[in-house]
Amino acid sequence: MRNKTFINKIKRLHSQGLLDGEIAQALGVSRDVINYWRRKLGLKPNHIKIDKKKVKELYLKGLSDREIAKRLNCNKSSIQYIRKVLNLKPNYEYCKLSDEQVKVIKDLNQAGFNDREIADILNIHPNTVNRYRRKMGLEAVGYTCCSLANRVKDPLLKKRIEMCGEATQEFLRRYFGKRQVIVKSSQ
Repeated sequence: MRNKTFINKIKRLHSQGLLDGEIAQALGVSRDVINYWRRKLGLKPNHIKIDKKKVKELYLKGLSDREIAKRLNCNKSSIQYIRKVLNLKPNYEYCKLSDEQVKVIKDLNQAGFNDREIADILNIHPNTVNRYRRKMGLEAVGYTCCSLANRVKDPLLKKRIEMCGEATQEFLRRYFGKRQVIVKSSQ
């Protein structure tokens, strides 16, 4: 059993209204440890009091759940719950792509690139690529030579994959013209 000093610190910090995570950080232990001892000591969890009027005010300014949560120092799921209670639809923060970027997604997908590789090339989030790809009715591409390069141990297979990677770079240079193309490695 933990020493009494540790338990007394938990009780004192809990009585000050600190959350499990804040107590854990103050004591240098995991949140699970604090959760365990708080329950063992019969203490109820402290909750952040979130002002619903403030949530609605920030929502009406066009902020997303994540942005509201950050401003109110709480988690996103709490804001989602309050937003649903207030019967408000989410303010999405979708990335809007140009027609040229959408064409690049289509072309690269058809050339065998997966969403993550396309996202790296276009410097956007893979979920954005995924959303646009599905809207166009294109199938997902699984592992490709670029995504497998760092996973393979067999030297012969690794050499073949590197050759494939060079061919990929050449394809991208031709596709994008003289512009420099950098594909991030998955190390």
